[in-house]
Amino acid sequence: MKKSILILICAFAMLLSCKKSLLDSPPEILVPEKLIFTEINYVTEFVNDIYGATLQSGFSATSSTTFIETATDDAKHNNLSAEVQRFGTGAWSADNNPDNLWNYYYTGIRKCNKFFEQIGQVNTVDHGAPIIINNITAEVQKQRLIGEVYFLRAYFYAELIKRYGGVPLLTKTINVGEDANTPRASYDDGVKLILKDCDSAFNRLPVDYTASNVQNYYGRATKWSAQALKARVLLYAASPLNNPSNDASKWEAAAAAALPFANGTAPFSLTAISNNMANYEANFRGNPYANKEMIWVQNESNQNYLELRNYAVGFDREVGE
Repeated sequence: MKKSILILICAFAMLLSCKKSLLDSPPEILVPEKLIFTEINYVTEFVNDIYGATLQSGFSATSSTTFIETATDDAKHNNLSAEVQRFGTGAWSADNNPDNLWNYYYTGIRKCNKFFEQIGQVNTVDHGAPIIINNITAEVQKQRLIGEVYFLRAYFYAELIKRYGGVPLLTKTINVGEDANTPRASYDDGVKLILKDCDSAFNRLPVDYTASNVQNYYGRATKWSAQALKARVLLYAASPLNNPSNDASKWEAAAAAALPFANGTAPFSLTAISNNMANYEANFRGNPYANKEMIWVQNESNQNYLELRNYAVGFDREVGE
C-alpha cells in the first residue's frame, strides 16, 4: 500500500515538474489558423460563421424578432416594455439604441477582410489532380466562396450606411498595435464600394443551387442576391435623403439594376392568389426551396416568437397560427 502511494506521489510530482501543464494543452477541436485557409472544408466553415452576423438584422429591430416597423407610426408592438418602444417614446440615444448593429457588422467585415487576405492559400490540387468534394472541384467551391464573401461585405456596409450615412471603409484587417483611427468616408464612397463588391459577387455566384443538395446550400447568397442588394442600395442612393439635387441618373441606375426582377430575367415571381388565400399560405407551408418569392432568406428554427411578439393582442399567436 505504501509502495502504491509512493508511486502515485512520484507520478504527480513528475506532472507538476513539466514545463507545460496538461491544462495548457489546446483542445483537439481547435484548428490552427494557418490550417483553416489551406483546406476548402475549413474555409467553408469560416464563411458559414460570417453569415452569423446577418442574423442580427433582417426584419428585426432587435435580437428579439421585433418588427422594425413597430418603431414607426405604421405598427404597434403589443409589449409596452419592448426595446423598440424607445424609438416612439424618445428614450433612445447613441448609448441606448435598440438598432445598434455597429459591432456586429464590423465584426463580420473584419472576417470578410481576413478571408480575402488568406484565401489564396487554399489547396485546390493534390498531387497534380483537382481536389473534388461532393462532386464539386475545390476551385469551383473557392470561387463561389469568394463571391459569397463579396456579397456579405457589401451587405454589411449597406446596412451600416443605411443607418449611419458615411462610415469608415475597411478593406483589410487591422491588427493589435496598428492605427485603428480610420477616417469616416462619404456616403457616396460607401455606395461605390458596395456596388463594386456586388458586381464581384454577381460574377462568381451561381444562379441557384438546384444542381447541388439544395437543403445544404439554402440561405447562401446567389447571383440574384447580389443583384437585388445592388438595386436596393442604388434606390436608397437616389432617394431625396441621399440625392437632394434629384440627380436623374441615380434613379436611372436604380431602375436598371432592378429591371431583371421586373422583366422576368431573374427567376422570381409573386405567387398567384385566386379567390382565397390558400395559394399564398401554401407558398410558405410547402417546400421553401421552391418558393419563387424569396430572393435571399435567413434560416430559422420552427418557432413562433415572431407571431408571439408582433401579432395583435388577443390573436391566437401562442400556437403560431
